[in-house]
Amino acid sequence: MTHQRETRFELARWVTEKGPRAKYNLGTSGIPGRMAGDYLPGRELGVGSAIFDGDVELREIIAKRYKRSVEEVALTASASEANFLVFFAFLSKGGTVVVESPSYQPLMRLGEMFDARIKWLDRRFDDRYSIDLESLKRLVKGSRLVVLTNLHNPSGVAIPPATLRAAAEIALDAGAWVLCDEIYRDFVPDTTTTAVDLGDNCIVTASLSKVYGFGGIKIGWTVATREMTERLQSVREMGSVCCSRLDEEVAKKVLTDRRLVREAISISRRNLPIVKRWVERSDRVEWVVPDGGILCFPRLKGVRDTMAFANRLFDEYGTLVSPGEYFGSSGHVRLCFGGSAEVIEGGLDAIDKALQKHKTRP
Repeated sequence: MTHQRETRFELARWVTEKGPRAKYNLGTSGIPGRMAGDYLPGRELGVGSAIFDGDVELREIIAKRYKRSVEEVALTASASEANFLVFFAFLSKGGTVVVESPSYQPLMRLGEMFDARIKWLDRRFDDRYSIDLESLKRLVKGSRLVVLTNLHNPSGVAIPPATLRAAAEIALDAGAWVLCDEIYRDFVPDTTTTAVDLGDNCIVTASLSKVYGFGGIKIGWTVATREMTERLQSVREMGSVCCSRLDEEVAKKVLTDRRLVREAISISRRNLPIVKRWVERSDRVEWVVPDGGILCFPRLKGVRDTMAFANRLFDEYGTLVSPGEYFGSSGHVRLCFGGSAEVIEGGLDAIDKALQKHKTRP
């Protein structure tokens, strides 16, 4: 895998610029966005000022989900801000960070913003994107932070609880912390373990976007020890300061509506078989079956430059996918199957046609 030092969020630009023009959009990363509707607060909400440490009731709702105290929850303007706060807290003066690869682009780029040394923990396709604990033991020496995603973004593979626990212990022995982005974990809450239960050196981040369909409501959070939470809040105070009161009120209603997660899991279970059938009948595609969620990261046989392939796919077939280059792994594309069956099937059919055309190119 090759990695270039860069700090722009090209993946987001790719999706937001092309997405509205796509006939078949498989390039996004969450379930379809929801309407605010009944989740909006009443007319009597005061918005003349915000709550410095965040709405206590909202923090209590989140704390209860993780079986933690309210003092161990910090509110942020998104999961992206939550991740940024963690990187800043550990790497603002440089240092070394271990980052999984492939991974979500901002997590691979944030260390570069602080001129940190980045060590790549390869999650290999041929190993089903598992965590190589022996590699982690070698890489974590002298590192301040280990960065993981669970579910894995881009593949949708879950980290087995025993493996995640071992990773946390390896980091602890080396004096390092673990940042685990769990923004997709609510798709598989019964078969995965939140990292914050595995050691005081673990920090969890998440938000309302991918599972809940409320990405436009800018609420995310961190869960960590009380001391670490205070440290992260002190960083946030110098940036966004606090969250939007309107967004906090919406978030309380979203997180107490259990129907939303059930619907998201239903979407995942309904659509995954569509992608499975497509892979099974194709001789040009191979994948690691995701453990849940709405993402997968198939390898396109014979396609090395997936950026060029994705551009042709969009220009010629109106189909949007996310090139593997944005995740540090060319030859792959990330597909989101959170939309309608019509969109998914149309997009997969277009990929078949583009692959056949690619095969016949001189």
